[in-house]
Amino acid sequence: MDENSLKHIKGETIKRQETKQENFFNCKLLILPHSRFLFLWEIIFCCFMLISIFMTPFHIAFDFQSFPQNLFDLDLGIDGVQLTDMILKSVTTFKQPISRNYEHRWWKVGLAYLKGRLVLDLLILVPSLVFKNRNEYFYAFKLLRWCYLFRLSRLVEKLVAYLRKWKLVNDSKEKMISSFFMFALVTFIILHNIACTYLWLGFTSLV
Repeated sequence: MDENSLKHIKGETIKRQETKQENFFNCKLLILPHSRFLFLWEIIFCCFMLISIFMTPFHIAFDFQSFPQNLFDLDLGIDGVQLTDMILKSVTTFKQPISRNYEHRWWKVGLAYLKGRLVLDLLILVPSLVFKNRNEYFYAFKLLRWCYLFRLSRLVEKLVAYLRKWKLVNDSKEKMISSFFMFALVTFIILHNIACTYLWLGFTSLV
């Protein structure tokens, strides 16, 4: 049996194991971290978080009353997206550090989320909802959505890897493209926040 046949058999075996794992975790109401559904959700989530990262400094810099109601409705919708993400992350399994097997106990998965990102997610979401969106000091907690840029960087790397598989990007340019995109995006966001900060300082000094 030649080397290509062995690789094919090994690949088919891995695919069968992954399919079996996916069926098992679907029954347990847990989501595998590499599932296609979670990848598509990550794209949706990062798009909405980018909108929020650009929109939040505008809301703080300008008078809240001057913004149309549909922008506040969009902001509330983004809060709903983040709440949905919190639920999904609480049922997304992970590999155990020693055995490297996926955790299949749902309470362990939820407990890991409680010990990890829950505090940051609540800090971003709760203050502006409890103390009303139009209080700029509590609304400023939403600026912590900057922390979600690390998820965007991982998503960009995955998307560029897909382009490489489709022969649209060379192997040597894969890392360069993702790094340049994130550098340009972060630079633009920093300049955007600086401009909005100057506007906010100007408006508050006039009051």
